[in-house]
Amino acid sequence: MARRRLLTIALTTLGLTAGGLLAAPAQAADDGVISGVVKARPAGGTASVMADANVYAYLLDDQGFSEFAGSDTTDAQGRYSLTGLAAGDYEVRILPSDASGDTYAEEYYDDSWTAYGASAVSVDGATAALDDVVLEPAGWVTGRVTDETGAPLADASVDLRTTGTNGGYGVQTDADGYYDTRDGTYTADIIPGDYTVTGYGPFSDSLDDPVYDATERSVDVDPAAGATLDLVLPRVKTVVFTVTDAAGAPVTEAPVDLRIQRAAGGAFELPQYGPIQTDREGKFRVEAHVHAYKVGFHPADGGEEVSEWWDGGDGAAREAGATAITWPAGAPLKREHDVVLGALDATAPSITGAAVSGSTLTANPGTWTPAAPALAYQWLADGDPIQGATGPRLILANRHAGAAISVAVTADHDGRTRTTTSAATRAVVGLLTSSKPRITGRSKVGRVLRVKPGAWGPRPVRLRYTWLRNGKVIKGARAASYKLRTVDRGKRIQVRVTGTKASYRTVTKASARTRKVSR
Repeated sequence: MARRRLLTIALTTLGLTAGGLLAAPAQAADDGVISGVVKARPAGGTASVMADANVYAYLLDDQGFSEFAGSDTTDAQGRYSLTGLAAGDYEVRILPSDASGDTYAEEYYDDSWTAYGASAVSVDGATAALDDVVLEPAGWVTGRVTDETGAPLADASVDLRTTGTNGGYGVQTDADGYYDTRDGTYTADIIPGDYTVTGYGPFSDSLDDPVYDATERSVDVDPAAGATLDLVLPRVKTVVFTVTDAAGAPVTEAPVDLRIQRAAGGAFELPQYGPIQTDREGKFRVEAHVHAYKVGFHPADGGEEVSEWWDGGDGAAREAGATAITWPAGAPLKREHDVVLGALDATAPSITGAAVSGSTLTANPGTWTPAAPALAYQWLADGDPIQGATGPRLILANRHAGAAISVAVTADHDGRTRTTTSAATRAVVGLLTSSKPRITGRSKVGRVLRVKPGAWGPRPVRLRYTWLRNGKVIKGARAASYKLRTVDRGKRIQVRVTGTKASYRTVTKASARTRKVSR
């Protein structure tokens, strides 16, 4: 019988035997009493006393847990008296007589289907006389659970609770999405009243399965009658990530960083629960219950891979580079993304700019995976570090002349580092400093003209001289001085000074012309 099944479950839960149930309570020396009358009212009929009903008292502790304290059976006038009770608060549970167990539903005082809505009865050494308890025939609720398309949801949960209370019991739907509270272990007998019914989607261990929003509705249950209540559970949009290492193996039970944005424009917050990690298949799922998420994936304990934040592509090294996961109207119900956690990797860096003293060289750090790690630079001259040259740009100077310049880029991400080095430039070309040369001496045939080349650097600089007559090179005149000849009479003399130095650009400077050479 349904009534005996419920009673057996209750006794098992309390860890008591039938003999223990009828034994004298531990507080037998106490003098508190709970008394009252149990009645029964058939559907549409009048209440009358019920003999042989079973009444139980449970003492509540400070945390709200209960412990069996005593029991009694009603007499021919429906009266009961629970004696020997210690001072405190009690829950009182009333079960119909065995003969009426298939007709009437049990309840907790006062008119509650479960202990969650029971009224505490205070005992302080005197008799607590309770209002009459009137048992009524059980009612039930049936219905079907479907998704928004009308497809039935098998193994969905349907929970019932007395409206206004926090606790109740539930049943599962069958293969066609139907439920019937009479099929549940704890929902077989529902006392008449107002109930809140909540439907939940089927439980699944697989993150690939659909997710449904809960649906809550109200229903009124009459004695000895059934109520029909169908529930529609909307499907929730999800994003499922599959995380693998570079070899394609799933990264299982690995830590996941999750940030939650509850409303548009709000801050991304840490969740108030954990630990958060991938499942045994390396999967992780977020659901459209908040406005947006940011997700960072880490290698499992001992893994050599680097972490990355989801950015819709190769991944970002830090949260600041993460792409928020949102739920646009046109997005499919389920989106799937693969995340590969590999070693910190990059294409080789490169250098732009002319390898000439005074020019600026710029380092292109290459493309890193995951993207945007912390980068450090070291410029090299013929493979040796240039002191102080640790930025993304290098201004070349004459001290670099003759050296091939390269740059080493070191990435730091998730505690791992990697250094890659660019190809070298051509040897740097230095730039000579120079002055305009000057001719000394009289412009007269037979006299000697001399050149003062001015300051050239960086020293040493090799200087070559070329003398000119009215702008034309004088053959053989290659010294730092020139003796004027008859052929020069009436002409203007000029000298060019050419400076050369290894790894430097050749520079030629010309003096001003002299006056016309006289006799």
